[in-house]
Formats: sequence, structure tokens, C-alpha cells
Amino acid sequence: MAIDGTPTYQTPEFTGAPASGYQDAPDEELEADDALKGIELLRSFMPDDEEGTVPNITDLIDDFKISQVGGHVKRDFEMDLASRAEWETRLDKALEMALQVVEPKNYPWAGAANVKYPLVTTAAIQFAARAYPAIVPARNVVKCQVVGEDKDGKKKARAKRISEHMSYQLLDEMEEWEADTDRLLHALPIIGCYFRKTWFDGHKGRNVSKLISPKNFVVHYDTETLETASRKTEIYTLQPNQFVERVRTGTFRDVSIGLPPNTTDEQAPHEFLEQHRWEDLDEDGYAEPYIVTVHRNTSQVVRMVANFDAKSVTLNAEGEVATIRPATEYYTKYGFIPAPDGSFYDLGFGTLVGPLNEAINTTINQMLDSGHLQNTGGGFI
Repeated sequence: MAIDGTPTYQTPEFTGAPASGYQDAPDEELEADDALKGIELLRSFMPDDEEGTVPNITDLIDDFKISQVGGHVKRDFEMDLASRAEWETRLDKALEMALQVVEPKNYPWAGAANVKYPLVTTAAIQFAARAYPAIVPARNVVKCQVVGEDKDGKKKARAKRISEHMSYQLLDEMEEWEADTDRLLHALPIIGCYFRKTWFDGHKGRNVSKLISPKNFVVHYDTETLETASRKTEIYTLQPNQFVERVRTGTFRDVSIGLPPNTTDEQAPHEFLEQHRWEDLDEDGYAEPYIVTVHRNTSQVVRMVANFDAKSVTLNAEGEVATIRPATEYYTKYGFIPAPDGSFYDLGFGTLVGPLNEAINTTINQMLDSGHLQNTGGGFI
């Protein structure tokens, strides 16, 4: 069934054969059906189940189309970035307050008192101190729940095994997970939201998690949820040598990226945009989910892979693609206090307590300045 309740037909292995409701059509009509051609094209984009490899489909489409996709990624990224400009300003102020950044102060005179009271910082530390032992209680991080009847206790035993194995994966196998969780719980109450990316790393042979600041994870400000986002972009950097490694292992397309902007340092890192987006590559009027990696400065596509497989594609009675769902959601959002305006980025202490913290700073500094004047006595300033 489709999402709207209408019946659909799915080919179990997505071999490009017509759906069951279309099998009696004449052979001539099948051969002329552009939908089947589109299905074959999409099938060539899919991961190889036997080898477990995901093809870089920039090798399967023409350069003009690749250039178009790169332009779409850069254009949409800039639009999403502009939509949250006001939020970024608030975020920068919150971070300055939490880090207690001291700037030169010349009012009411040069060298006036400039104390930064750690109200936001203390609140974040208190939150982390309480949240961490609740999330990581000894080694029982994951607990599976038994649903339905379990007269012989097999479900309970299986749930216990799964819980123990997943806890082992998080605490032992994924060596970065525990440290990242500690960082997450300190940063989350200040900023309001944070993100974690989880995927299987073929080179390391294990699951990997990566903590991502909202500064480096861009969606449109008016997006409701991560699942409904029309696109999401992760900003990350690579050293020139790391880029060469990815080219020589076949992960990236070999393109000339030159030097990063505003520098003559040949070893300076380059910024890349990994955008999870929808594109209509088979030109059937229905876009498919892809993961596109673009060099930010030149807008050149270095990698493009399909984020769908045979199980996530549904055909209708005419043999056309009816629905495609992303096969994997790599990102997890952690929110603190939902934004009252319903926007995507949640609120933290940096925004909520920020004005109060500034008032405390002003009061303390005025008291210190007044005391200084009183102690010196006499004269004109």
C-alpha cells in the first residue's frame, strides 16, 4: 500500500520486471515503456548486495548532468544557510557567553571591569553531570523491550542477548561513542540541538559514530523534522592528502580542486558539502534520494551514491516507480527545548538564560567600577 492508502505493487527483488498487474500487456507496449528503462537505470545505481559496495554513480551519468547536480547542491545549501542566518547570530552569542570570551572594554573608561559570570556554563555542567549517569548506567546502555506474549521466555532471552551485544558495540567496539556522548551532553544544553552521524565504516570493519555541531549541519530553518527535510547538508573538511586517498581508492571522482580560498597554503584543508537530497536522474518526473558530496569552493561533485535499494522502491500497476524511501537515515538529532516557533533548531540555555547572564555581568561590573571610584577618591574622570 502507498502512503495515501492506494494499492501498489512491488517487485520483490526489483529486477525491472513489470508489476503483477501489468503482466498481460503486449510485448510491444512493454518495450516502448520508458518507465521500465528508468527502472533499469535506477537498478544500476543500487548497492551490490553480493560485494556490499555502493557505486559512485558519477561514473554512470554524463558530465553535464553531474555539473547540474553540483549547481543544485550549492544553490540549495546557500538558501538553507540564509534561512537560518538570524539563528546563527544567536548561536554565536550563546557560544561566546558559555566560553566566557573576554573582549577589551572602554566604557565607562579604558580598562573598566569586565567580569564574565559563568551562569550558562555552570548550567550546562550541571545538566551533563545528571544526564550522563542516566544514559550510561554502568554497561547497561541498551535495553530491549519484549512485546507480545512470551510464555517460554525465548523473547526475553533474545532481548537480553541483543542488549548486551549492542552495549558492547557502543562502549567497546565504537571507541569514540562514549567520549562523544560526554561532549554532547555538555554542548547540548548551551546550543539547544546537536547531531550524531552513525554508519558502517568498511575500512575499519565496524560501526562508527561522529558528533556534528549544528554549525556544520544545515537544513532549512522552517523544516519540521529530520525525516521530512527535503535536504540536509553536512559540512566537513579534508586535508589534501585525505582527498588524494579517496580518489585513489575510488571513493571520490578525480577532479582539480586547487587551493582553498584566501590562502596560499597548499596543505590547508578543503571544505566539502555532503548533501542528502532528491534528484530525478531517470527523468520520469519523480525524484530519488541520493547522497551527493561536493567540493564547496568549486561546486564540483566528487561523489554521488544512491540512498535507496530494492526494498525501498515500490512500483504501481503500470510498472512505474510509485514511491521511493531513503534506505538509511544516517543522522540523529538531539534536542533540548523545542523552539516555540516550530522551527527545526531547538533552544538552549545560551538563548534562554543569555539575557539574564548579561544582566548579571553588567551588575557585577558596575559594582566593581563604583567601588574602584570610591576607593580612589577625588579627581575628575
